[in-house]
Order: sequence, then structure tokens, then C-alpha cells
Amino acid sequence: MCGRTSCHLPRDVLTRACAYQDRRGQQRLPEWRDPDKYCPSYNKSPQSNSPVLLSRLHFVKSGSIGAADSPENWGKVWDNWRLLTMAGIFDCWEPPEGGDVLYSYTIITVDSCKGLSDIHHRMPAILDGEEAVSKWLDFGKVSTQEALKLIHPTENITFHAVSSVVNNSRNNTPECLAPVDLV
Repeated sequence: MCGRTSCHLPRDVLTRACAYQDRRGQQRLPEWRDPDKYCPSYNKSPQSNSPVLLSRLHFVKSGSIGAADSPENWGKVWDNWRLLTMAGIFDCWEPPEGGDVLYSYTIITVDSCKGLSDIHHRMPAILDGEEAVSKWLDFGKVSTQEALKLIHPTENITFHAVSSVVNNSRNNTPECLAPVDLV
């Protein structure tokens, strides 16, 4: 199903998976802006809430704390599989009459890589490796032209067929991720 993702890790495990090294080489864990809004799910639809890693610089204007502190090097401190790091853009909208700020984001897509082209003509722009993630987040030091070079199709991805149970976002079980044979 196009646009579906899974982020089923418990909040503390996800936080450790996003650990990074700051510019001074100190290992840091990202801070959550609204931790109570995170709800792990095996089947996230495009309209659902999802965690987004941002540079702290994005929140300087409002004086709020962001999710991460403009890292130069993302330290590999989590000994499990890698998170799928996709390039995206985000915005904040403040209602003119007051109220809660609306945070929204979109995932940037690119032409599909050869391995996925039989399934779909587009794929998310995957930031391949810690250096690419660091550059994407450090918009204060990385030019737009340099950042654009980071978004391209990548073959560094694996995939498998899943059950049609994933077609309904109300289904939120490990079955949504389980491989199936296409016979």
C-alpha cells in the first residue's frame, strides 16, 4: 500500500536507535517534543502521527526544544537493524486565532530504483548512511545544492511481499510486516 510505514518500536528503543554524536563528539539521545503523542504501530497510514527527527535549529525561532541537536556525525550506538531514514520536509502552522501548533511533514520521493521499479515507479528518497542523515539535518551548514545531491534512488534496500491485511490501517498487528509467498 503506497504511503504505509511501520514504526512499532517502543519509545525508549526508538530513542536509542536515533542516538547521535554532537559536534563535540558527545553521544546524545534526541529529545521528544510531544512524547505522549507517539503511538507505536505496525501499519501507519499517511494521515497518522509519526516521529520525525529534526535539527534543534528548526525550533530556535519559537524557543522550543527540537528532536536533535544539529549533529555532524551520527554515532552507531544501536546494535540492531537500521531505521529507514527518508528525506522529508516539514512545516509548522500556527492558527491565527491561537491554539495548538500543527506540525506536518512530507516524504520526498524519487524515481524508483531498478529493484523496485516492477512494483512502483516512485520510492522514498532514502538517506543512505549516517553522513547523509547528518548533512540533511544540518541545514545551517549544508547548502541546498549539496542537500539535493543526497536525494536519489538507492539500491541499498530490501523488501518482501506482505499480506493484504496491510490494506486497512485499522489492522495493527505483526502480520502487517510478515513475509508472504506470492503463489
